[in-house]
Amino acid sequence: MNHSPGARRRTVLATIATAVVAGLVPIAPASADMPADLYPIRPGTQAWAEFDTYDEMVRATQLPAGVPEAMSTDDLAASALDYPLLLDPLYHDNIQLGMDSVVANSNVLTELIRRPGAGGALLKRYADIQIRLPDSVAPLDAGDHTFEVWKVESLLAQPQVLGGMSRDQLEEILRIGRDKYAAKQANPQTYSRSGLEPTTVLLGRALALREGWDWTRVPLLRDATAPSSAAIDEIVPTLDRHFTEPGVAHPITAGIAIMDRNTIVRTPLGTAVGVVEISDEFTDAEIKSLNARVQRQWPKAKRETNASRRYNCHSYAWYSQATNNKIWMNTPGDDTYWRDRSYVWTTGTNAGLRWSWPESTDHTAIGTGSGWVRGKWGKAGRMFHWYNYGPYEHPELINKYREN
Repeated sequence: MNHSPGARRRTVLATIATAVVAGLVPIAPASADMPADLYPIRPGTQAWAEFDTYDEMVRATQLPAGVPEAMSTDDLAASALDYPLLLDPLYHDNIQLGMDSVVANSNVLTELIRRPGAGGALLKRYADIQIRLPDSVAPLDAGDHTFEVWKVESLLAQPQVLGGMSRDQLEEILRIGRDKYAAKQANPQTYSRSGLEPTTVLLGRALALREGWDWTRVPLLRDATAPSSAAIDEIVPTLDRHFTEPGVAHPITAGIAIMDRNTIVRTPLGTAVGVVEISDEFTDAEIKSLNARVQRQWPKAKRETNASRRYNCHSYAWYSQATNNKIWMNTPGDDTYWRDRSYVWTTGTNAGLRWSWPESTDHTAIGTGSGWVRGKWGKAGRMFHWYNYGPYEHPELINKYREN
């Protein structure tokens, strides 16, 4: 079989040409290898606004069969970073769980994750991406840029991608990422503590692979979600010891990150539930960007509050519906509310029922009657929407609970 660059280019163009005839890909190419927009139906288009379910959005963002496999790794990385649903993990309490779902639903992301050389292609983009922005940049544009950085760091941090990289490449990630972290810290008006989160996940996982210790025991690195804002601070001092003490492993052995403020709340029947009280918030730029992205992607849902990293869906549904809520409740803490029978399983769609999505999706909302629900979407805002119009799979497996 001919694997020359010219043959690969002809294969890509032939496959895309077939897709163009079928009306799946726009005609105008951005380069000799790929069209200007592989995702002609995306948030903001009229066709997208007509979708009623998440499944329709997922289907619309698949590339024609054979196109991802025929792409060069560099083009594949660019297409993956442009995938319209790539930020959906931010709407999940557990970002890695959300990323696993998004990757499984995209033939572009699936191909990139399994492709040898994916790490090198993403690393080149990571090295080139700018962290500091000119003061003249509008807040919305600055916020958008923070999430573009999130995309690169989060894809590069995927276990399959890092696992295929050499020791030298891992060391390069550590040095480049340490500089990116410092640049973010120096720009707190643009990057919140949440902006540091994907950098620390990437650094911690790469460090563990470089030194040979198990990162899956550390909640921040396992879930790609900080159990508190203070958990973010653990990784970089460990990385700095790696630089000053070469040849020595520096595993994080505690297994549980330092909490910002570890506390408890109680179910209606008095059972204690471990939670975290979070004081830090997104920057104005990040809030503006995430608000706009959510509304553009989900035009049939109503955003009722600003994005916030201080509380999540479980906290909203089970603990407090106040807008000044600062409690983040992780699974399996939410399970306590029905396990101690403060709430019991029921049927129907009466207002006030708690709607609990399956464990693979890990989401809770409050029913308002019929099939409408209200809930906090991860780090995004509180949303009012039809139950299956949201970034959560398997709505057919929802359980409902009423207060006992």
